[in-house]
Amino acid sequence: MKYTAITIMLLLASFGASGQTVEDIQNLSPEDRRAYWQSLSEDEKAAQREKWRLERESMSDEEIEQRRAKARERWESMSQEERDALRAERKAAHGAMREEMRERRESTSPGEADPLNAERDERRREARERWNSMTDEERAALKEQRDAMLERFREGQTPADD
Repeated sequence: MKYTAITIMLLLASFGASGQTVEDIQNLSPEDRRAYWQSLSEDEKAAQREKWRLERESMSDEEIEQRRAKARERWESMSQEERDALRAERKAAHGAMREEMRERRESTSPGEADPLNAERDERRREARERWNSMTDEERAALKEQRDAMLERFREGQTPADD
């Protein structure tokens, strides 16, 4: 579906330059959400991601659980066809995101400081430290947990299905 310049302008005007909360974005249709996101510059996207990260970090455990319950309820109210369509849409969006990240990585010269690479490297370093600090039993339990999760994923289940 193509969006006219008027539709995109209306979307941008309705959101303003200050960024949106997670709920504001979630209330949009998938097409409007994509149009809004594609209309942002890389700097605006980074600022929006940071804003959302701060929102999530400031949430209480109760608020987090309420959001999860709401998502679980939405999922459980869907038919199998709707779930399959949503899975396919998410898979396609994930592929598009990976492609976008690959292109960004390839377009960054080696001498250029890329904050995404620094964040990724830090996460990997922290994960490596956690792994190295584990006992053999803890590592085995973690591998078992990962394998079970991957098996459920292969069967088409999601955490909300549990």
